[in-house]
Amino acid sequence: MKTLIVALLVLVAMPASAQRQINSWQELGGYVGEQTTKMNANTAEIAALKAKLAVLTSDMGIVVGAHDRLLRAVVIRVCDYNSKVAGWSGTLTGLEPIPLGDIECPPAAAKWYIPYYIGPGGPP
Repeated sequence: MKTLIVALLVLVAMPASAQRQINSWQELGGYVGEQTTKMNANTAEIAALKAKLAVLTSDMGIVVGAHDRLLRAVVIRVCDYNSKVAGWSGTLTGLEPIPLGDIECPPAAAKWYIPYYIGPGGPP
């Protein structure tokens, strides 16, 4: 009963251009054909969007890797700058260390290699 009332309310609420008058059962074939064509178009559009989403999510690993390399390069450069500015010569020239917040600098014995070019495909 509730579904019948909801269906009637939906039909009443639809604009006049979206409603279609069906006078006999023979007219249902054309209406069903139109609805099938619309549904197939929507299904094709959904499939295209899913394919696009799959490409974007597969490229996300590349983006995360490039971001990680870039962040490491920036941290290494800032730590190097801070170590050179921290002395009295940096204070005399008016230079101040760059605050890193809770990011830790790598230990002095650690070797981190910095790529000299970070592009869309990563370092060469």
